[in-house]
Amino acid sequence: MPNSRVLLVAIASLLVLAAVADEARTPVLSLPIQGVGNLDLFAGDDVKTAVDAFCVKNGLGEEANVQLTNAVTQRIQQQQQQAQQQQQAQAQPAATQAPAETRKPILSLPIQLGDGQAVFNVYDAANLQQETIAFCQANKLETENCQKIYNAVAAKVNAAAAPPAAAPPAAEAAPAAKELLSLPIRTAQGSVDLKVNEGDDVQKVVIAFAQTHGFSQDDANTIYKAVVQRLQPAEAAPAEAAAPAEAAAPAEAAPAADAQVRQDELWLPERAAAPLPHALRR
Repeated sequence: MPNSRVLLVAIASLLVLAAVADEARTPVLSLPIQGVGNLDLFAGDDVKTAVDAFCVKNGLGEEANVQLTNAVTQRIQQQQQQAQQQQQAQAQPAATQAPAETRKPILSLPIQLGDGQAVFNVYDAANLQQETIAFCQANKLETENCQKIYNAVAAKVNAAAAPPAAAPPAAEAAPAAKELLSLPIRTAQGSVDLKVNEGDDVQKVVIAFAQTHGFSQDDANTIYKAVVQRLQPAEAAPAEAAAPAEAAAPAEAAPAADAQVRQDELWLPERAAAPLPHALRR
């Protein structure tokens, strides 16, 4: 009999301790049920097990069990979503605003202080005034010195943000070469001007003209002579005509005799076109 009393006392003590422990715990969810009491759910509890125990204790049927299970599950999901939103809201400022030490300054200016030197790093030009005030407060500078620092830094920031100087105007194009001669020549297409400009290679100009308009070698020589005669001063004409080997060549004399100048236009007799050499003879 004494043993039975001891056992009952031990059981009662355990029940009291369990009740005290339950009261000491804080429920993660407390759902008030009208006319019954609060359905408390503690950390680590299984929703289905907790609802079943609550329904059995308070004599609630299957329908009430299902409704309570859905209500508790929905409330827990809402709490989890709210906790996630709070975590994201707390993490967002840290992600969007990096500390000054990790940002790259747009300007670093060494400032000479009474006991040494400090570097003033500017991170945001739009927030220059506040950054200057913070720098002055950190280094215990007077208002007058702070204003000087602000003026110097603002000048450098504005200079860095100024648009680059306009490029100097492009050099004017070199003037067109001076025209030395424009000789009208009768071709199969009609009258065409052969133009010689200052600096031109007369021989190349005549060869190109003769090839373009289908003139023979003899005609090209005749054109070349006519061009050279008009380009040279009048006093140089006898010396040019006195070239011994060239003037005596019979192949050169015939084209010159056939060529005619009509109203200051050079007319050449019709001949079959032939390939031209690289050089012409006067």
